[in-house]
Amino acid sequence: MMSSPKKTFNWQLRALIFCLLIFIISRYFFFLEYSFIEHALIKSGKSVVENLWRWDSEHYAGIALNGYDTTYHLGGNYVWFPLWPLILKIISLNGLFPLPETSILLNQLILFSCLLVFYNYLNQLGFKTLDIQYGVILLAFAPTNIYFFAGLTEPSFLLLSLTAFYSLEKDKVWLAVIIGSLLGVTKIVGIMFIVPFIYYSYSRYKLNKTFILQCIILCIPLSAHMLYLQIHVGDYLAFIHAQRAPGFARPGFDLSGNIIAQVYTMFQKATIYDVSAFAISLIVTTIILWYYRLKQQALFNLFCIIPIFISGGLWNSFRMCFSLFTAYLAAVVVSRNSLTIKMLILIASIAMTWVCWLFWLSGSWIFA
Repeated sequence: MMSSPKKTFNWQLRALIFCLLIFIISRYFFFLEYSFIEHALIKSGKSVVENLWRWDSEHYAGIALNGYDTTYHLGGNYVWFPLWPLILKIISLNGLFPLPETSILLNQLILFSCLLVFYNYLNQLGFKTLDIQYGVILLAFAPTNIYFFAGLTEPSFLLLSLTAFYSLEKDKVWLAVIIGSLLGVTKIVGIMFIVPFIYYSYSRYKLNKTFILQCIILCIPLSAHMLYLQIHVGDYLAFIHAQRAPGFARPGFDLSGNIIAQVYTMFQKATIYDVSAFAISLIVTTIILWYYRLKQQALFNLFCIIPIFISGGLWNSFRMCFSLFTAYLAAVVVSRNSLTIKMLILIASIAMTWVCWLFWLSGSWIFA
């Protein structure tokens, strides 16, 4: 690693400049791409904010301003987790600043932070500068940027998970625990960070009283939210049960019925994009990370993907799978000795951005 504070500062400055440059170029690229698709193809007549602010964004804004529903019902807004609405409430001064613009701009700041943390994380893992820069470029131009532009939780989940793993890699365990605990109130799969944390702790320090305390702390924010739901609507698992509403396409499995037939129906109803994303993430990404001894990251990826299957519906798999940092880490790993593989992955990724924007701006639910 760096041998002096001056070298460290110079390296960090170069990392900052590179990430900032890539961030600006990628935002300009997406603006041109958006403008062409909107004005030449879709012609919706909507403003940029109206086109970006849709789907779950409105639900998060509603929670930020009005809180959760006061009675339990299928499809209630408690399926969305509280950290992002709380951040929006604070940053917007309880709605004093318009939430759509606030969340879109805030997510851009968060994404830039993700690029910077990812750069440092890849360096900490021992990758060469070219591979590190490639990873940043791949993330900045990823098709999942349609979600990074909107007022959704994907950027904040990405930043928290990256920072938690980066902290573990630097042996800043308590910092990783504090940051990791927030994942549990960001998305439903956030609590899965505890799995790679257990593996990390056992492989390095074995199990002791400190480890048990750290695991308890990891669970505190989610446990507090579950207690709130129990008191508020009488169901501490409302964020799961409420998703059984038809519009969520997450019915779960009827264990008394024909499981094979239900699985077949689940895959049959899913789009080719969701099935592909699910298969790539579950199998390819996990195997690549495990094979190259990035076992903590492989476990996190696997345990974030499995709940999609358990939910009984693959809808949103593209969004959920490719918004994980593990997808981009695996791409960096598998292409580190081949410029050809690097270019193929990048070209395929950028080509997919056109498909995502086209469906998104047309109002289709496929990439909702």
